[in-house]
Amino acid sequence: MTLQSDPQIYTNPIIHEDYSDPDAIAVGDDFYMVASSFAHVPGLPLLHSTDLVHWKLIHYILPKLEFLEGSSDYDQPRHGEGVWAPSLRYQNGRFLVFFSTPDEGVFMCSAEQPTGPWTAPHMLKKVKGWIDPCPFWDEDGQAYLVHAFAHSRSGIRSKLQMFRMSADGRELLGEGQIVYDGGSVHPVMEGPKCYKREGKYYLFAPAGGVSHGWQVVLRADHIFGPYEDRIVLQQGNSEVNGPHQGSWVETAAGESWFLHFQDKYAYGRITHLQPMQWDNGWPIIGQYQQGQTAGEPVSQWHMPVTRNNNPAIEYSSENQASNITSMQPYSLYEEQIQLLDGATQTFGSQWQWQANPQPDWYATDDEHQELRLYACPFVSREVGLSDKAVLYDAPQLLLQKLPSSHFTATTRLQIAPKSMTEKFGLTVFGRTYTYLAIEQNEDQHYRLSLTQGYSDQDAKGQALDHPIEEDIWQTDLHDLQVNPSQPHISNPIYLRVSVWLDTKQVDHPAPASTAREDQIPVSILHAGLSQFSYSLDGSHFIDIPHIEPIHPGHWVGAKVGIFAVDLKKRIEPFELTSDDQDTIGYAEYSTFFIEQQH
Repeated sequence: MTLQSDPQIYTNPIIHEDYSDPDAIAVGDDFYMVASSFAHVPGLPLLHSTDLVHWKLIHYILPKLEFLEGSSDYDQPRHGEGVWAPSLRYQNGRFLVFFSTPDEGVFMCSAEQPTGPWTAPHMLKKVKGWIDPCPFWDEDGQAYLVHAFAHSRSGIRSKLQMFRMSADGRELLGEGQIVYDGGSVHPVMEGPKCYKREGKYYLFAPAGGVSHGWQVVLRADHIFGPYEDRIVLQQGNSEVNGPHQGSWVETAAGESWFLHFQDKYAYGRITHLQPMQWDNGWPIIGQYQQGQTAGEPVSQWHMPVTRNNNPAIEYSSENQASNITSMQPYSLYEEQIQLLDGATQTFGSQWQWQANPQPDWYATDDEHQELRLYACPFVSREVGLSDKAVLYDAPQLLLQKLPSSHFTATTRLQIAPKSMTEKFGLTVFGRTYTYLAIEQNEDQHYRLSLTQGYSDQDAKGQALDHPIEEDIWQTDLHDLQVNPSQPHISNPIYLRVSVWLDTKQVDHPAPASTAREDQIPVSILHAGLSQFSYSLDGSHFIDIPHIEPIHPGHWVGAKVGIFAVDLKKRIEPFELTSDDQDTIGYAEYSTFFIEQQH
């Protein structure tokens, strides 16, 4: 097939969703990308593109998180843990993905086809604090694996270690060797990706911290070094903070491109695509700056030359702001409106749980395409002083990433409560979170309440020993009365949240956490705000008079979604029986609709 010219321009970010730590490869005319998923389930997303700009989520490599045989560790939320910074490669006719979990070890899965079936995680090394593994196969067939360290688990900071590895990627050979120490020059070095070009070995590695770091490239004549370093991409005068951690991809036309993330606070780590050139054996990523070795992120650029979209046009900063027609918005997912796929009765691919899902959490209605969520109890992680559990500990939240900077999410539900501790509703969820819930009150009516939750800091920024919640608004729905003979309310209720970008500059200190190393405050121009509303007829919505800031989760962006929970506190593990199921209330969700505002 011949390459055709197409003058279309793409706009960054190419994915305004939290697909952090992206790693991508080219296989023939197709491109595949993986990203961190932490403790959300299903895990380890795999995306596909034919032009490096428009991506679709096509599969999850991990249907559940189980890394140590017989372990149930991920049956409860483990915020910020789980799958960190995977690497994807195609070798000898198989796709292989390598990843770490900071408390269990280094793992590999493989498959002949990108949509599977994928092998169960194979452990290369049981170890704490080895993170961000990346494999490499040299021309002679010898395989290697390079990785970084989490100081909080290993006591080692900013160093990269290289191992020889078996050709099948299943075993590390011999002792590892530290091949580079970022020290004070490139602190918080992690996320290495290994490549070879014209006889030189390259390690692409981010440094400087998640929110404000820069991209480093290391170069050596031998894979074990010694390596020389160069910064090849930094924020400079652009509005893209911390442009780093990603992957180099080469198209069939010989173009080089670099995918990386930008930490956009509540919106998570969104994905950018940068042009990449080579000069005297070093890459320059983004817009070239006269007299500098590091480029700056571009906001718009010509589309990559591929067999599916092939402009061969010159582009420079002089024409960057004029005569540009941007690509139309598109969705990462085949279906964004309905909760369930009509043919398979499975969830849309955008949905993830907070832990390994259990069969008693939900049921599907084949005829009406409704999703029934049961208000199951769950184990609280902290005893605390209250007899009430908090949503932060609930594993059965069904959530998705924030899809853009401005959007509304609307859901329609009917409820059948069995106790006054059960709640059903809509949430914007992060370390600090807000939810709008409907519940049964003492007068056999229904009550709507808006609740603010805090996981590690309260509203004044004071550290917390355990998560807390407080109701900030409520109203009784007097027209909707509980009828024991008809468990559903007579009419459905509609819940909505509107999300938009706050244009004021806000200083956001990095969370006090031992999970990763980024502890330096950063000024960000993109804080998110939210406002909830409700309707009894689906047409006339009543705004709740509270506008709340949106906060990210633990190393992830905020999420939006639905839930059914029983907030009666339980601190000991338990199992639900068939008799228990009859005493649990539920909500039937028939619609979840995202409308992006442009």
